[in-house]
Amino acid sequence: MTQTVYTHNGKFHADEVFATAVLKLALGNDIEIVRTRDITDDILQNHIVYDVGNSEFDHHAEDNRQHADGTPMASFGLIWAQFGLTAIKHIKNVENKILNRAFEKVEDHLVISVDAADNGVAQDAFS
Repeated sequence: MTQTVYTHNGKFHADEVFATAVLKLALGNDIEIVRTRDITDDILQNHIVYDVGNSEFDHHAEDNRQHADGTPMASFGLIWAQFGLTAIKHIKNVENKILNRAFEKVEDHLVISVDAADNGVAQDAFS
């Protein structure tokens, strides 16, 4: 069954591109991506919406969630926090100890850098 997910239209940004990749891994490749800024209450209640619409996964919303190091989350970080473990499990079935370590490594070395760049936070992506 195809699941529809929503993100903003217009210019692509790294945060929603990576968020989309995580969703494809976590939910399966059978997703339909709708790019629009016209997000209705019905869409918000019944679909995954990210980087738009003041949704749970929209870092433009007022709650300003942050990574453990204080870097503000963008849509990639918000999606990663919710779906990252499932995405990793779909890549390879691994034991929880390794799974959790892989999740942390990806967050530390990729997610935070992408989120920082999207939020205009200066950070050395290769540290």
